[in-house]
Amino acid sequence: MLASIYASVLLGVLPLTLGAVIPNEPSLKVRGVGDHPIWNPDGAARIDIDNNLALGDDLGIKVSLGALVLASDLGWVKDHIVPIDEEESAIFKTHDGSKVNGPTIKYQSVAEAFDLKDPRKAWWWLGAIKAVRDAPEGDQSEPDQVLRILTGKEAERLSDLSIDDYGEFTTNLKNKVVIAVSNKEGSDRYRIVTSAEGDNTDTITADTTHLGNTFWEGFGGEPVKELKEAYDTLIVLQD
Repeated sequence: MLASIYASVLLGVLPLTLGAVIPNEPSLKVRGVGDHPIWNPDGAARIDIDNNLALGDDLGIKVSLGALVLASDLGWVKDHIVPIDEEESAIFKTHDGSKVNGPTIKYQSVAEAFDLKDPRKAWWWLGAIKAVRDAPEGDQSEPDQVLRILTGKEAERLSDLSIDDYGEFTTNLKNKVVIAVSNKEGSDRYRIVTSAEGDNTDTITADTTHLGNTFWEGFGGEPVKELKEAYDTLIVLQD
């Protein structure tokens, strides 16, 4: 069942324009990936990601998962989500320091956790959220901590960056996850940086993805100076 569901969903690269909103479905712009599955022919695809479904305070988890999926050159999904049968369960790997946990999560437990009759469309996405929520260690509300749980690597939270350093982090994305953070309204807001181009801080523009209330929004061609004014902190995970 899972294999047939996954095999039917392909990735599409959606061009973004300045301030453009991606409507109706949680489609995302994948970094450096063409029109093929992000995992394998039987694997998870980005349009499985659905923000209508929640489990507690999981914004940090969703943003972290979204960033890892978009940074497809890291190969995180393929390495950390392993179906073990066609209908009932999969292994979701999480990290506790140097220890790798591989909890087997059953389809039925995901359905119960999210109070759903049929979570199959977002099975891998919901299972990964549940695996992080069930992890024995770490703060599941902050992306830098969630990224550590999901990858075993330390993510840096960088504040008070110069505009030159900010521009360097956002333009050099190979084998890296970059999440821009704002706390100007009293609670954290996040933008996943998916691409950037330009020769210097006066010309660099960035494409970012934001998790809205019920779907993902893409913003393209935003001057990096304006991005820094609104989102002055970066969370950076280097593979």
